[in-house]
Amino acid sequence: MNKTTAHPCKKVPGPEPDSHLLPATGLSAPSGRRIKRQVIAREHLFFAVTNPGLETLCQKQLRSLLPESKNISKTRGGVEFKGRLSTCYLANLHCRFAVRILMRLADFKVTNFAGLDRKLGHVPWELYLPQATPVTVKVSCHKSRLYHADAVAQHIHDSLAKRTGCLPGNDKKAELTVYGRLDADRLTLSLDSSGQPLFKRGLKPHHRQAPLRETTAAAILAMSGYRPGQPLVDPMCGSGSFSLEAALSIKNIPPGWYRDFAFFNWPAFKPRHWLYLRKIAAKSLVQTDRPVVFSSDIDQGSCQRLAMSLESHGLDDAVVVLQKDFFKLRPPTRTGWIVLNPPYGRRLGARAKIIDFYSRLESRLLDQWAGWHFALLVPRQTAGKFKKLGARQRKIFHGGLDVVLLYGKINR
Repeated sequence: MNKTTAHPCKKVPGPEPDSHLLPATGLSAPSGRRIKRQVIAREHLFFAVTNPGLETLCQKQLRSLLPESKNISKTRGGVEFKGRLSTCYLANLHCRFAVRILMRLADFKVTNFAGLDRKLGHVPWELYLPQATPVTVKVSCHKSRLYHADAVAQHIHDSLAKRTGCLPGNDKKAELTVYGRLDADRLTLSLDSSGQPLFKRGLKPHHRQAPLRETTAAAILAMSGYRPGQPLVDPMCGSGSFSLEAALSIKNIPPGWYRDFAFFNWPAFKPRHWLYLRKIAAKSLVQTDRPVVFSSDIDQGSCQRLAMSLESHGLDDAVVVLQKDFFKLRPPTRTGWIVLNPPYGRRLGARAKIIDFYSRLESRLLDQWAGWHFALLVPRQTAGKFKKLGARQRKIFHGGLDVVLLYGKINR
């Protein structure tokens, strides 16, 4: 898959469909005219997958991003919207809260494998998938007579192979993924346009235990009322999710600016359409005259890795990074936002140590950060220990952990 450049203003190369370069599979490539007529020129149904609780935020952003679309509807687990392929490109580039963007390919009722094979044979896979490409098929089954997900996935892959000569893929080696959802004997087939999950912004070459996903960080900033340009302190930055998301917002850089996408490999992909969307976005990029995000951590390695990432992506004009213990840190400005994702669970050790840590944390916020807005992510069972902050609460999905967002304004 082609990689995007790390610099926002350079062009991004993409594969231009070219039939004479296809592998010798014995299968004929679809004509450019057929692809244009059936894929590029028509509207499609897309589905923006979100983590639980982020559907409303995603819907609101898509309505702002696609003001002319009247078909943006929220449903459980995501948001449906209609548009052409360029709409899909735009959603992948700009969506802050979606995990991935799926394009619906087919939807039909099926109760047995013979019927499944017959209906799969009518799906024009070759219009959407390149020849002889590794493809992963993922299937879920709910309340259906065909309940063996692996068997259904194998039949789908066999149908794909007959039309495109596709190869078996896996999570580590697959250029494209097809999703099948069988619910109450109705199968919905979707093609993933994103590739790597959208929370992977392309900003973190480093890995850290239990990182906060960028989509979650963006949602927490939005839920707490933060607006780009306001002072923001991230005093337990870790891998820097809050700081990086804030920097992108401040500089008006789309979250998908530094990465590539699965749709680069589609036969219908038109690089000039993609480059045009990037050119439009580039006109709105902002240069800052001083940092307004103050990031710090007690761990020197975390600070160094974050500083390197900020510098290499041209975000260091918006964020300053210091190695500092939160309990010795003082506010850099009179008011602003402070966001914290402190360690919890096994990283803190014994229960008595956990209780003491959170007690000290609350006291520090009350003593030093009065008048500031705050957002604090804590385990659900400890949320009640922050009574003095008078916080509002909201359940947050964080990698399967049972956590709660506390947010509000700090008053003595």
